[in-house]
Amino acid sequence: MKRIVFFLFISIIFRMNVYSQYDKGKFYIESNLLFNYDKNISNGLGDKTTKLVLNSDVGYLVFRNFVVGAGFNNNYTRSAATIQGLKGTCNGVPITDEHITNTRTMNGFYPAVFVKYIYPFTSRLSVSLMLRSLAGKTKEKVTMQYFDLITETSRPTVTKSETGKYSETSLSPEIRYSLTKHIGLQINFSGYEISFSGYVLKTPITYEKSEKINLSPKNWSFGVFVVI
Repeated sequence: MKRIVFFLFISIIFRMNVYSQYDKGKFYIESNLLFNYDKNISNGLGDKTTKLVLNSDVGYLVFRNFVVGAGFNNNYTRSAATIQGLKGTCNGVPITDEHITNTRTMNGFYPAVFVKYIYPFTSRLSVSLMLRSLAGKTKEKVTMQYFDLITETSRPTVTKSETGKYSETSLSPEIRYSLTKHIGLQINFSGYEISFSGYVLKTPITYEKSEKINLSPKNWSFGVFVVI
């Protein structure tokens, strides 16, 4: 009988500890980082892309396990593609004598709002589902570089810059592990995403829509969270 009572007591305390971490009235802070580098180069031709996304959020547990809050995204993407250009013909055969490199850099700072539901399995392990929406301005810079392989000289670089608008709404699952009662680590697995982008220099502004479900590891972000 004593063992049964002791077991029930321990079970109750354990369950209380599981749920007390995400009780109503607590503040929730998190920061996540996504870094991805893709390279596909052969004989000087191909493409490479660097993507860096930092997001930080502050929220409030309005109900147990349910967070509402706001934050920001700081996005940076740089891609460069090098192709071999065609210039002229010889006996009807195209002559390739230059490399053309198209470099595209995009920077954006986007305010965001989010809601998150957290389901704890144990006092340390939990999963969550986050709905996040952001919008703001983005800057794009495109550079064209031409290198003549025969004369080994470069032509003047052509540069074009634009400012645009971008918005995104995403629904993503997460796995979380608490190191202590207040601090933990998490992985965000991307998921469903719908976005709209348009450039203000175009009249009228034409928005491009993108909708996708992507759980690829290259789109996962890793971060920390604090509950106080």
